[in-house]
Amino acid sequence: MKKITLLFLFTYFIFNSYSQNNSEKIFYIVDSIPIVDDPSEDDSNLENSDIAEMVVVTNKDELIKIGYANFDKVFLIKTNEFTKRPDSLKIIPSTKIMKRKSNIWYLNSVAYSGRFIDYYMNGKLRAMGFMKNGILHGHFIRYRKNGSKYLESNYLNGILNGLYKEFHKNNVLSQEGVFENDKEIGVWNDYYSTGQLKRSDNYINGKIQLSKQAKKFYELLNIGINDYFKQEDYKGAIKKYNKAIELNSKYSDAYFHRGTAKLYAFDFDGAKLDFDTAIIIEPFYKEAIANRAFSIIRKYEFKDSRVLNKSKEITIMATKNDVKIPDDDLKKICSDLNNALELGDNDKMIKDAIEKYCKKK
Repeated sequence: MKKITLLFLFTYFIFNSYSQNNSEKIFYIVDSIPIVDDPSEDDSNLENSDIAEMVVVTNKDELIKIGYANFDKVFLIKTNEFTKRPDSLKIIPSTKIMKRKSNIWYLNSVAYSGRFIDYYMNGKLRAMGFMKNGILHGHFIRYRKNGSKYLESNYLNGILNGLYKEFHKNNVLSQEGVFENDKEIGVWNDYYSTGQLKRSDNYINGKIQLSKQAKKFYELLNIGINDYFKQEDYKGAIKKYNKAIELNSKYSDAYFHRGTAKLYAFDFDGAKLDFDTAIIIEPFYKEAIANRAFSIIRKYEFKDSRVLNKSKEITIMATKNDVKIPDDDLKKICSDLNNALELGDNDKMIKDAIEKYCKKK
């Protein structure tokens, strides 16, 4: 069998292009794991730089020998990460080779008990934990594709019990608290990616206990969002957000919502200032980062535009088709759009704006 080196982008589309447009029956095995289903979006990227070895088996005798006689071609792929693993880790099963029935994981038709480790398609660590009779039992950890820890939790017979933690992409603690029988108890703290405390709440049997001031603050935010913003009364929403910020001036979400309302009310400079504040408080606030870019874009799109319709609640203006944005602002726009995309905001508007303003023609 011959080792093949080529640019190989392993995605959902390649799977489908082979299966739908090629009469050959083709199968893939990555790090000894048969790829039976199309990979999920967050698990599908396998690039040439990730691959240590790729062998294509087409000989019928070899296909019979490895147990894939019904296929015309089998790709045997080993990632760089796989080759680095000691044998002691390679023998620990993944849920990818198990079957799940009625929320129970089975390995070789037996409810699995023991340690398991899951990996992303490129071989990087995805999750690890323990099972007892096919359900989570004990300590569990999940990782992001960039290698940073996403969460730590503890289970007792499949039910959340004990300390629970979530982390930002920079490994700073995002949330911490304790579960008892799948319900929050005691003090739960949320943190910004800077390490600063965002909020601290007390729970009794899964129900949050808010102080009078905190209850008023969240009430104002919710009224602003649901009773005003969603009804397109942006000025009314802004008034509610103003009152909420008077009660808590260090809550990033309040500035984000006020900035968004200002954006829809054509106050583009005011919107940008609010998004600036939200991002200072929470640098990883991807929605605020994206909206900051759009506040600059809309400023130029609606510059010198004419009013088509105006009422007490809403103003409709004509946008310009040919928008020329100064280079300095264009750099800020593209930096924010790409940053938001990298942080995980995959909104189509962001991708369209990048295509329109940030791709060199």
